[in-house]
Amino acid sequence: NIVVANHRDFRLGYRQIGIARSTDGGATWTDSLISPAYQKFTLQSDPAMTVRSDGDYVIAHLDYETTGSLTNDSSFISILRSADLGQTWEGPHTIVDTFGDFFEDKVFIASDRTGGGHDGSVYASWTRGTGIDTYIMFARSPNGGSTWDDPVVVGHQTYSTYFMDSLSAGQFSQPLVGNDGAVYVFWRGLFTSSSNLYLVLRMNKSTDGGVTWEGQRTLLTFFAAGLIEGDIDTYSQPITDADISYGPHAGSLYVQFVDNTTAAPHHEEIWFQRSLDTGHTWSAPIRVNDDPIGPAVDQFHNWMVCNEEGILASIWYDQRTDPSHFKFDVFAAYSYDGGATWTSNHRISSVSID
Repeated sequence: NIVVANHRDFRLGYRQIGIARSTDGGATWTDSLISPAYQKFTLQSDPAMTVRSDGDYVIAHLDYETTGSLTNDSSFISILRSADLGQTWEGPHTIVDTFGDFFEDKVFIASDRTGGGHDGSVYASWTRGTGIDTYIMFARSPNGGSTWDDPVVVGHQTYSTYFMDSLSAGQFSQPLVGNDGAVYVFWRGLFTSSSNLYLVLRMNKSTDGGVTWEGQRTLLTFFAAGLIEGDIDTYSQPITDADISYGPHAGSLYVQFVDNTTAAPHHEEIWFQRSLDTGHTWSAPIRVNDDPIGPAVDQFHNWMVCNEEGILASIWYDQRTDPSHFKFDVFAAYSYDGGATWTSNHRISSVSID
């Protein structure tokens, strides 16, 4: 019945990290800002969290100061841990403590819960920007987040003859652990073709707990999400999970992303792919939202998990309840066959978000 969440919080008028906790399955919550004792700088942002197989919670967040000049900015990626189900926290344990030369951004975190040789290890990935180049970075902690190996580059920018410069390596990297302990990083990159700029879904894989990497490769090309009604900023982040159960789909890898349709009225939809061979090949994308094709209804800010029984659950924001497309609701769908098919969508929220 214990649920822990973390979030960006603006109650003080600037970016902080809030930690919320429920002891009744989410019916009621208490929350507070992280203690100043865990802060190096004024601003905190980009919180992410994982739970280890022993029940310990591990939070990663960006701790930074901005001066408006990249050479004077400072950005740490800090780790907090809780060994008592989120009641108290200890740290911070720093992955990187960068002063000035580059800026760290959008950290996400995962842990190995497979029971294998790397069980309990924690992995983090993020984007490092230098003002000129960007890189997808990765770091590993074999002891649950207390200490971290030096970060390595798992994704780099590609070069465009059309634009005559380098393109961003990408953003929104997502680490994932398969049921065999292999570590993956997925992210959204950039690609050009015939003078058009596209998004690409890229990945890299490690079979030794994040020590060495096979090399980045592109899974597919798609169109970018962007601003929708109400000036809501949406994005095409890869959302991933793996089936680490002992069920019939054990070992499967899953990824979701938002793609903007190529034809007017250019709305955003939730797409899904799976791999049954540890990431070597991937299925063709299938559409998860089941509203009629054609109307300019956007689906965005999705998330997906595979539970202990191998059942996939996906949630997202959806405009289909409002003809004007300014209000939206939380919708969900499920897959009981390893992602081959998805159930009819249903609305979860009882009050639309305006």
